[in-house]
Amino acid sequence: MKSTGRPLIAMILLILIIPSMNSEKNVMTQTNDSVQKNIDTRHLPVSSLGNSVLHDEFDSFPGYNQSLWNLESYGNGSVSWIEGDQFVMNASRHSFRTLTSMQTFEVGHEVLIRMKLIEEDAVVCVGWTNHTPMTEYNYLFGNSSVLFQGAHSTVLLEKVATDTGKRTFKMLSGIDSSVFHDYRMVWNSTVLIAYVDEIRMAVIGDTMPSGPLHFKIAITENRDIITEGSVIIDSITIREHHSMITESPPFISLDSPGNNTMNLAGDPIDITAVGHNGTIFWSWDGAANTSGDENCDIRLPASAGEHALEVYCLDGYGYDIWASARYVFNTMGEPPVLVAKRMSKLPTIDGIILSNEWPINTLHTLDLVRMDGIYFAVDVMIGSDDKFIYLAIDSPIETGHDSRAALIVDGSFDGVYNGNNETPTMSIWYNKGSPDAWEGYDELQAIVSSDDGYITYFRLVTIPIGFLSKSSVTPNGVHYEFRLPLNEFNVLPGSSLGISIMLYPSGMGVHNLFYPLLYPWENASRLAVLTIPTSISPIILTIGLSLSFGMIALVSYFGWKRKVAGSSMVVIESEESMRVLELIQSYDEITLERLSVMVGLSEAEIRERIRELGENNGVNIEITCDGIVKRKL
Repeated sequence: MKSTGRPLIAMILLILIIPSMNSEKNVMTQTNDSVQKNIDTRHLPVSSLGNSVLHDEFDSFPGYNQSLWNLESYGNGSVSWIEGDQFVMNASRHSFRTLTSMQTFEVGHEVLIRMKLIEEDAVVCVGWTNHTPMTEYNYLFGNSSVLFQGAHSTVLLEKVATDTGKRTFKMLSGIDSSVFHDYRMVWNSTVLIAYVDEIRMAVIGDTMPSGPLHFKIAITENRDIITEGSVIIDSITIREHHSMITESPPFISLDSPGNNTMNLAGDPIDITAVGHNGTIFWSWDGAANTSGDENCDIRLPASAGEHALEVYCLDGYGYDIWASARYVFNTMGEPPVLVAKRMSKLPTIDGIILSNEWPINTLHTLDLVRMDGIYFAVDVMIGSDDKFIYLAIDSPIETGHDSRAALIVDGSFDGVYNGNNETPTMSIWYNKGSPDAWEGYDELQAIVSSDDGYITYFRLVTIPIGFLSKSSVTPNGVHYEFRLPLNEFNVLPGSSLGISIMLYPSGMGVHNLFYPLLYPWENASRLAVLTIPTSISPIILTIGLSLSFGMIALVSYFGWKRKVAGSSMVVIESEESMRVLELIQSYDEITLERLSVMVGLSEAEIRERIRELGENNGVNIEITCDGIVKRKL
């Protein structure tokens, strides 16, 4: 049997915390040290002073209290009970399991549920709804509902309106769903609040359903795909909730873009403040405050570089409590420039990466940004010849139903998209699904900007000749390869075009990755520059070779004269040794492993070449104990 001391401990904590919360009269600003943190959340008590109206520890057979709940199962899957501890509901394809309270509740309640979501490809919904047990459809939350929805390691806080079925939701990203968490949801007449492990994660401000509603936990498949998932329930407590003082309003949250992300000058910063007195104050970089209502227009400053935004507001419940939040953004100045290196030996676009298929000078390690401001280093290879651009992506995202890579490429690169459904296509969105993805993701779309800035897309049913894309599973994710014909963008070697790279995992969009900026489909100015080098003219090549031979002759002559004069002799090294020397001189430091790949020699042979260079020609090179080659100046 489990301890019953948790409610008592929570009550003691509440009594200790409330006085300090009431005394919070002044705005508290954040320091730079908190920029990386979710600074608008607070540690709060896990319960209010309301009476408990439902409680189940799931500690007796058959795993749940049959006087409190209706259990309904449909299709494959099962329920089980970890004796004296937890209740488990499993679902697989074309199935669901629901646990619905017999009792109904009016607005003004909170639920504290300790659970673990082993989602796989399943979706778990927890909350209040007007749906009563109804065979084959009991997993639905519709009409009037307030709920958590968990899938693919992302949790939504969601409100479903009665009249239109419109859904209002907030993302709760960064939650490890493989372990137990205490989820708390406050259902107030004007506010819906989500907590995870006593940390406030999201708030929705709106007129909420008034009830009466049933409390329900449901697990079912996430669309029509293979599903294996489960929810493990440790305890559920539902209490009355009468006073907002325990929640310490008002509530400030950043909707988009993510904190610490790079964006364009003038991009809107979408701040949501809930439970305030009607006025929001904000300032950039410590300047004077600006004020506005809940529809305030906050824009990123024009100057390139880092900018700090501070937001303040006073609660609207009469508690005289201020809330503050601090966020940091970067304004992009000039877009980053990538070079599609000339390739003498062309790669085979088959989705399979082979040794030495992509020269080392085609490699770019790019930082792709997630919507919540987290960056991921991704290796991208880009090459070209006179006809095509070749691009490969080593995606860290595993294969799946929705997992895919995409490119946006714009030939004009003039700030607008000028796509066509005929050659040249000019501006395109090119999608390639992972090996296990829905086949409909393999598509090419043209992108067009209208005069009013509205962006439209239309799928090219017949993909123009020259475009090619493939993918394959790798130990670390998926390898994607693309081929893009230059003539479809009306560019030649020596020209530049715009490019964006995107990676999509299966599941919710909060985990999508972008380069160089978020939401590149909204504005053609959000792209990086891709430069296509010119080819080498045969005449220039001939002149260059002649000059090279002339220089070699001069070096040989003066070297011979120096030897005759009695100076020290310089040993002529092998081609491999000279290649090793050339590479070492090009890098401040480089690993033996990479040198080995670039030169085509074993690490032992590389060590021997470096030793010979030092002994014969006095080249000062150091190899550290962990295999790092450094040149000494």
